[in-house]
Amino acid sequence: MPSNNTPSTKKIDLRRGFPEGLEMFDLLEDPRTSNATRHPFGSLIFIALSSIICGMDTCEDFARFAKARKDWLCKWIELPHGIPCANTFLRLFAAIDPAEFGECLLAFVKTFSPELKDRLINIDGKTLRGSRKTDESTVQIVSAWAQYNGLTLAQQAVDQKSNEITAVSSDN
Repeated sequence: MPSNNTPSTKKIDLRRGFPEGLEMFDLLEDPRTSNATRHPFGSLIFIALSSIICGMDTCEDFARFAKARKDWLCKWIELPHGIPCANTFLRLFAAIDPAEFGECLLAFVKTFSPELKDRLINIDGKTLRGSRKTDESTVQIVSAWAQYNGLTLAQQAVDQKSNEITAVSSDN
């Protein structure tokens, strides 16, 4: 039985870009530099996407998911330095351009959920708890949510609390 370090013919070589079905993520540039590139960029994105599909939504969840599903992940991706920790995901997603990642994620959802075209999309605005800024204002987020799939399609921070329709129709 081959060990997890032995290359498998099934593994996706994410160093050369993303495979069919995930090619929309080729637009993302790895924002990390030198010693921060210990874990392959594509492997981190693959773990995050797999986690999100399984209902996870925080970087801590991504790390827990990867630990629990290490054997499955090793069938598909390279993990030369083991499972990345939550801080690795936090640093990566803090550095990735959120608009670019959002576009890639939306293209991914459109590819795998074409039935969304004929479904109702809910728009809702929320104030993030504990988000008080130095000027005493809070962070306001407007989200688009596909109830049919139970999936958040997009989120946009808005400058001030306003009508959700105004926020969605603006050029923000």
